[in-house]
Amino acid sequence: MAPRERIGILAAALAVVVAGGCGAVPEKHYYAIVNEPAAPVPNEAGPACARSVVVVPVEIAVPYDDDRIVFRTDKYEVKHFNYDYWVSRPQDMFQQLLAQRLERARIFEAVDPQLASARTHLTLLATIDAVELVASGELIEARLAMTLRLRDAGADRTIWEHAFDTRRPVASEGRKVDVEETVRALNAIYGDEAENVVRSLAATLPAYAGCTAAP
Repeated sequence: MAPRERIGILAAALAVVVAGGCGAVPEKHYYAIVNEPAAPVPNEAGPACARSVVVVPVEIAVPYDDDRIVFRTDKYEVKHFNYDYWVSRPQDMFQQLLAQRLERARIFEAVDPQLASARTHLTLLATIDAVELVASGELIEARLAMTLRLRDAGADRTIWEHAFDTRRPVASEGRKVDVEETVRALNAIYGDEAENVVRSLAATLPAYAGCTAAP
């Protein structure tokens, strides 16, 4: 069965009216990406950067600026599941996730929730390039792609950049896949990539002179 047909069947199944004579509308389902629980990070040597960071509102590519979950069967057409939603807009969800993850990692002096502080603190800018279910060849995959930059507004410079575009198989041809499996796969991608972000920042920040103290 072709990828477009497999996804079409899945979407149709989710959109069909529940049988039973009452004509009820199918129940909506809401999903979230989460930071999985982890042991506290020892911080005997102090943070990698003695400055606070602000995670500014996350930007997002146009096709994904929707609380409905996206799927695609080719690079030209974007579709949405009719009854499967994110708990909030993806950009709002990931802004909160990144702030929580950085706070837990303790690589900055603090994670400041006040956007006005961005003029004096370091700022983390993130863009969601893709968050979707993709039918590609014989595989159905979860895909998450993001671009991140850390800027020092006071020095007007970017001091760190990182990008990823990661896919994780959800099902092979001939096996039915549901949205919950896709979300779990996206969550696994996010967890691995968030850890990569933390490690990269922890390795980069000590060499930046602007991290020694607040300006």
